[in-house]
Amino acid sequence: MSKTAFQIAAEKRKQQQEEKDSKKGFGGGFEETKYAGIPKTGEAVGRFIGVPLEVRELPWHAKQVYLSTIINDTNKYSRFVWPQEFAMVNGFALETGNLDESFIMTQIIRKVFESKWTEWDQSKLNEKGFKFDTTKQKIVNEKGHTGYYQDIHIDAPSYKWLKDNSFAGNTRKFIPNAKPGPRVLLPYLDRTDDWCKLNAHSKLFSTKYDVAEKDGKTVVYTDTGVTISWYKFFFDTIEKGTGDMEAMDFVMWKTRKPNLNTFDYTIKGITEMVPDSAKKIGNSNPITDEERAYKHYDLDKIFQYTKYGKILKNFEKRIRQVDIDFNSHFHQMLVELAKVEAEKAAADKAASATTTSAPSSYDDGDDSDEGEAAQPAAASSMDQAVQSRAGRPARVSETLNATESKCESYFTNWDKLSTDDKAEILKHLSRFENNLPVWSTDDNMLDCDNPECKYPGSAVRTRLPNTTYACPCCGTKFV
Repeated sequence: MSKTAFQIAAEKRKQQQEEKDSKKGFGGGFEETKYAGIPKTGEAVGRFIGVPLEVRELPWHAKQVYLSTIINDTNKYSRFVWPQEFAMVNGFALETGNLDESFIMTQIIRKVFESKWTEWDQSKLNEKGFKFDTTKQKIVNEKGHTGYYQDIHIDAPSYKWLKDNSFAGNTRKFIPNAKPGPRVLLPYLDRTDDWCKLNAHSKLFSTKYDVAEKDGKTVVYTDTGVTISWYKFFFDTIEKGTGDMEAMDFVMWKTRKPNLNTFDYTIKGITEMVPDSAKKIGNSNPITDEERAYKHYDLDKIFQYTKYGKILKNFEKRIRQVDIDFNSHFHQMLVELAKVEAEKAAADKAASATTTSAPSSYDDGDDSDEGEAAQPAAASSMDQAVQSRAGRPARVSETLNATESKCESYFTNWDKLSTDDKAEILKHLSRFENNLPVWSTDDNMLDCDNPECKYPGSAVRTRLPNTTYACPCCGTKFV
């Protein structure tokens, strides 16, 4: 008997759910990310490749991202990749590792979770661990703290939304934190299987790699990368040991702490005292030419910042409630941001259509738990890194008039420029970040002819569009 259309659809839905379950963790929309990690029992054995986070240069190098999962208007969870601040380094806009405080969701989080410092009162002296510190002349706890930060909007509906981050009937065992938290993504050659060798591709490393059986299928649950504290532990271990994360394979395992849902981690080089099972598959040989040629995940592409269109689509009602609670205008701001974003995407698509048949990089984003959609690869790895970092739409507050006003106060010699020079600078200036100008492209940019010229209040060499004939910082005229 042939299957009905409904039966076929039901089987397809089940298959899609199984595929979704098998990819738990945070991956890119169009590109499945393969993880390796530390299992509940046994060891992880493999080689970290590339460079440490602090000296990142290429899109596949170790990367820090800020992630969170927030309940949306339809009581589903949507995942966020939060923007970071930028700093100009040698002409490139590079992420600083700090949250972008101008991002609308960062502003909302800061507003909802406003707090005030409250010192311990006399009643705490009746509790264990508290005492009066004669030096500080204040009551302190066991850690020497004299008080705590107390949230001040606990009765607001939007506070309950973000604090509880759940809904009636939620069956999740662990409720995610709405506040953004840093994670570090580390490229990794896994020795516990031959996937990297067969696919000539690295994996990403996770401190969680739990394998389970579900409905007769093997499902792997991972975290997205590692916590910032684990990365610091890893970095300190390498620094005290080999001094080089690529020097040899490392063996890692974890031990659950008594009565706690936390672990102690151990990291050892393959040449140290490690289990024989690890020695059989690991090595201390240099990375081979074959391994050097492996492909890697473009982390800038996979972990793109969450777009304004997606936020508007999934959180419009929630953000309207924030405006009601705080007499703010976040919804209006978001509508304008999404409009600018969509217009820019349409313009980029039109411009792209005249030169290439590649699809647009814009995606309005679907809801929930699937990560950000991957974008088409750019011409070169470093160009792609710069474009992906500098390509966010300008804030609504930085309309042309607001930007020009900022230029007048920022550039010392702005009033000495010709009308044409001002127009060229405004044309190429995307926004100001971290009190530095961020240009819409690094193409056709030149250093100021004055070698001593720096952006105001910084040590960064002044760079300007090559179509200008005078410097707004030092006033030097170009021949």
